[in-house]
Formats: sequence, C-alpha cells, structure tokens
Amino acid sequence: MEKRKFGWPLLLIAIGIIFLLKNLGFIDLNFYELLFSWPMILVAIGVVQLVDRSYVSGFILLFLGTVFMLPRLDIIQYDAMRVFWPVVLIVIGTALLFRRRGISYAASAERYRASAASTSPDADGFVRIDTSFSGSKTLFTEPVFRGAILRSTFGGIELDLRSARLDDPEIFVDLDCTFSGITLRVPPTWRIDSRIRSTFGGFDDKRPHLPPDALDMAHTVVLRGSATFGGIEVK
Repeated sequence: MEKRKFGWPLLLIAIGIIFLLKNLGFIDLNFYELLFSWPMILVAIGVVQLVDRSYVSGFILLFLGTVFMLPRLDIIQYDAMRVFWPVVLIVIGTALLFRRRGISYAASAERYRASAASTSPDADGFVRIDTSFSGSKTLFTEPVFRGAILRSTFGGIELDLRSARLDDPEIFVDLDCTFSGITLRVPPTWRIDSRIRSTFGGFDDKRPHLPPDALDMAHTVVLRGSATFGGIEVK
C-alpha cells in the first residue's frame, strides 16, 4: 500500500492560515510579501519534499531558497547573482554525496527483493538505473517486466520495454528525476497509472490514444516518485 503523503496538505493548510491572518490584519504587509517571495516558495517546496521523503530534491530547493532569502532578511548582504554559481556547485556536490549514501531510495529499495539491487540493468525482470551527470539508454531484454527503480540527477534515462510483457496485476516503477529527463518506451496497450509528484517539472504520456477496450486492463504499471526541475515521459 502506498504511504500517505502529508507535505502538500500541510503546505495548503499553512497558506490558508497565512491568508486568513493577513485578511484579519494580524500580518504586516511587508512580512506577508516576504512570505510569498520566490526564495520562500523554494524553501516551502523544499520542506514539502523532505516531509514526503524526496530528500535530494528537497535539500536542493531548501538550500537554494535559504541562500537567496538571507539578503532579504538583512542577515547577510551580498549580490545574489555573484553567489549563484558557487551555490549551484555546492548543491550539486551535496546532492551527489547524498546519492552515494543511498538516502533518497532507502524506502523504495525495501519494496523489492534482493535481486532488484543487482548492478545488472535487468535481473529477474527488475531494473535499477542510477545516473548522475550522465545518460543511460537501456533495452530491456527479459521476457517479463516486474518493476524498476530509476533515478537521475543532472542526467537522463531512456528505458525501452516494448519487447516485454506483464504478469503481475500491478507493477511498480519508482522514479526520482531531479534536473533530468526520464523516458519510458512501452507497448501502446499497457495501462499506465501515474502518481508522479511534480515540482517545476512534469509527466506526459505521449502514446497515441487508444479506446479503453484496446488496453490491457488486467495489468497496470504504476509510476511513483517525483520530477523536480525535470520531466518524465511515456512513449
């Protein structure tokens, strides 16, 4: 069963409370404008991602928002653009450090048996691909597809599943797409259930539209995870 996500509901509740207090005159206009500045929005989304256990993307957004918020709070005075690229390098390095420690996929990996952790691109029908600052193009050669864990940071993944078939009623694909692009090529009759959370990113099923009776309704491929400053496509 998929774990309930609390981040976005809590953020909506917080925004509603802020609006209410502002309309009642309890919040100063200058403080209100600070709360809805773009650095604070990055901070809020980063906290949401951390609450929902998208650790790498959450940390990146939280760090960027904090760096650009400090001058607005008169804590540190500096030109934001002069620190932009150093900050980007720090964020990238930290994200890679977190990736190597396997933080962001600790929960997802528990859903798969040990064979899923193989370094082979396909082992017993499972796929695990992890890219950073690089690209991966994989043709799935096993006869039956049983699931995948795909994560990409500043890179890209293309996984071709068009020669595979489905046996289980539900097949789960966990994705983490951060500043990247992930493309899944699947048969047109596969039924896709997207549960992707997007933050300045998106999901798009670009396959030709088929009537419901033409789809394989006995099997469903469930896409879970997040797209942060990136895109996930099904073709």
